[in-house]
Amino acid sequence: MHSISNVVPSNKNKIIQAIRPYIMATMAKHPWIDAKSRFLFLPTLADEVKAYRSSIWRHAPLNLIVQAVTELTKHTPTQSSITTHRVHEQVELFGQYAILSHRWGVEELSFDDVANLSDPRVRGKKGFKKLEGFSWAVKSLYGCRYLWMDTSCIDEADRNASIPLMFNWYRHAYVCVIYLSTGKEPSDPWGTRGWTLQELLAASRIRYVASDWWPVVNRGLKFDTWAWRAEGNLEPSTSFQDLVCVTGGFVWKTYEPGVHQAIPILEEMHTRQTSIPEDMVYSILSALDLNIPVKYGEGFDAAFHRLQLEILAQTNVRRFLSWTESTPSRYNSMLPGGFPVWKPSGTWKDTYHEGPAFHPKFFFESSGVMRIMLSLYPPPSTFPYDAQNVMFALMGEISELTTKHHRGRVYYVGVLLRRVGLFHGEVYFPEGVYQRKRFKQYDKSQILAEVAPQWVYIV
Repeated sequence: MHSISNVVPSNKNKIIQAIRPYIMATMAKHPWIDAKSRFLFLPTLADEVKAYRSSIWRHAPLNLIVQAVTELTKHTPTQSSITTHRVHEQVELFGQYAILSHRWGVEELSFDDVANLSDPRVRGKKGFKKLEGFSWAVKSLYGCRYLWMDTSCIDEADRNASIPLMFNWYRHAYVCVIYLSTGKEPSDPWGTRGWTLQELLAASRIRYVASDWWPVVNRGLKFDTWAWRAEGNLEPSTSFQDLVCVTGGFVWKTYEPGVHQAIPILEEMHTRQTSIPEDMVYSILSALDLNIPVKYGEGFDAAFHRLQLEILAQTNVRRFLSWTESTPSRYNSMLPGGFPVWKPSGTWKDTYHEGPAFHPKFFFESSGVMRIMLSLYPPPSTFPYDAQNVMFALMGEISELTTKHHRGRVYYVGVLLRRVGLFHGEVYFPEGVYQRKRFKQYDKSQILAEVAPQWVYIV
């Protein structure tokens, strides 16, 4: 979506290109422009630019504006001859919308309320005051003609269909206004909600505002907090450290959705909450670029299990199985039952013996049993486990740990598996059935021999 920069272009061509949509908008109001009258609409042009709170008019030299007008009117004598490309520019300019990221409160406006904004009952809601403040802030700062609020722009009947589209709605907005009820980021409750993570990662331009809808000022840095994805760089007026705090360390300016973001996304959700349990999963689907069915009422456990199966089916990343700080899933012990943490930090590499019979993928049987090829090692230290029944399943290796005393060391990382029998239900497994006990790492020097991988069945 086309947007006009608040930063003045540094050369003549960029100035002319930036002001062209405004000239076209003015020409639409003055369809008959010729060489004698092309300067008569400059006051109207100034009004157009000011209406969008752009700094272009204030800084662009008059001769460049005249040049841009001359070039356009030279080949565009009437409104009817405006090219399709320039019509698109006008549509993009006039179609800019601002989007709100906020923590839902009581008395939010509904989809039906928007059709009855003159109703005293609707106007008495706290959500109406929020809409008024949002409208005022956007008009004052950016001049966008359209507003989008999730509470009032999504029909509950279409909620399931809307969830996969959320990331793009926030990505293509001209600006995302982040409403902080306490006026303090990153400690505001906004930073603890599940939906707001995706909204922040998607936004192309953000602006923090407080409960009075004035921009939040970072008192330590003496400027209001805002950021903009511009040519891959954050603008200097950004409180970047605060952004890092509320995104769990993501590089906000370069974030693109995809299942490769699964581990950092799930780690960040470890500290967030949603009112509806399933929304802990549904709120990150667009950020992962996953389109799994939304089934309200299934509960968190089922939704999270389906999410993990989809992630594993698309990635086969073994590090995903090396989680900690969570209880096992009730569906399979190799999967976490809640949002986990992956440790330790460092450079990860999948490690396995690549023989001709090796299969890198893993599968889930209809009974819930996981089938995966692993190299099983007797653990160097089995306490408090029974050495006869416990094996170390190698998943990968971590190097360049960030801790001061371990930097440069290499560790084998995996899980301890306990053999629990030969049957799962009525199904017999000659090699035995295992159950995950816990995450484990060993110094690479502790495991000397190379063990060929085998099919392992885990419940």
